[in-house]
Amino acid sequence: MAQLEHERDDLLAYRQRVEEEANQISAVLPRLKGRLLQVQQIEQALENLADIKEAVDQQERANGGPSRQSSEDLRRAVERLLERADAVEFFEETVEGIESDLDSDSSLESDEDSDER
Repeated sequence: MAQLEHERDDLLAYRQRVEEEANQISAVLPRLKGRLLQVQQIEQALENLADIKEAVDQQERANGGPSRQSSEDLRRAVERLLERADAVEFFEETVEGIESDLDSDSSLESDEDSDER
């Protein structure tokens, strides 16, 4: 009977840890959704840049050089990509902050676990 009570206590403690971890993840998810949108915007900017670069290359082969409009389109596409890349730095800082938050939370939990023993 004592063994069953011990297993029950272990399962309850495990359930509590899982619930705490789920709450931590739930707190992080909204921030990550916004960052995912930034990554998708970067992907779109890269695809746009690749399309424009292909058009410029075709004009280069056909006419010996790109049109003025194509050169301007390429410049704008590069600027958009660089703007999106600036957002990535913010994204990396946020991820590092989230990771450190999770690390500090898990170290606190480890300390609490060792205190319980």
